[in-house]
Amino acid sequence: MLATHRVFPADAVVRVPDHLSDPQAATLPCAGITAWSALSDPAPVRPGEIVLILGSGGVALFAVVLARAAGARVIVTTSSSDRAARLREMGADHVIDRRTVPDWAGADRVLELGGAGTLNDSVRAVRTGGTIILVGNVTGNRADLFLPPVLTRRLTLHSVSCGPVSALRALVRAIDRHRLDPVIGRVFPFRDAPAAFDALERGRIFGKVCVSCQTEGPT
Repeated sequence: MLATHRVFPADAVVRVPDHLSDPQAATLPCAGITAWSALSDPAPVRPGEIVLILGSGGVALFAVVLARAAGARVIVTTSSSDRAARLREMGADHVIDRRTVPDWAGADRVLELGGAGTLNDSVRAVRTGGTIILVGNVTGNRADLFLPPVLTRRLTLHSVSCGPVSALRALVRAIDRHRLDPVIGRVFPFRDAPAAFDALERGRIFGKVCVSCQTEGPT
């Protein structure tokens, strides 16, 4: 909330697991719950299901952690060799360099975080009867979607955007049970909040960008 103090209705507050730090807990209500919804709707991810995740942003990293905990096989695309190594360390079964391997196929569920620029790639990548979860649109808002594969292969396109408090509570239970840790890239002090927004826009930090609201004395 970028504030040191706020007042909220009691029914809107969710207790976080004890093992999480404050910056880690702060990632749950947006990136965390979006990834949870993408893996829960329209049906929960199942053990052995092949999940393809596009990119390595905040929602994508959460999805890697949650999908692995659910027993799914996780494939992630990236254009960075450094990020590829870190994704493997997180437990991704396969990491695809989208610069050299433009075609992917066979996923049960695709988390489409790119948008218009990658939607047709996701359509080609998902299996017949599979599901594409529309999460982001960082590559544009207008997609020239080729409809015959969607129609003839019985694909499901489903969109998610965050989720209700009940979903957040379910996410917290899963994180607590499996002792999962959100990936934090960097924590900025409160006085450097503008620099945090700049870092977020540049997109060069692996993990969530957080602002600590703990004051360090008079300013």
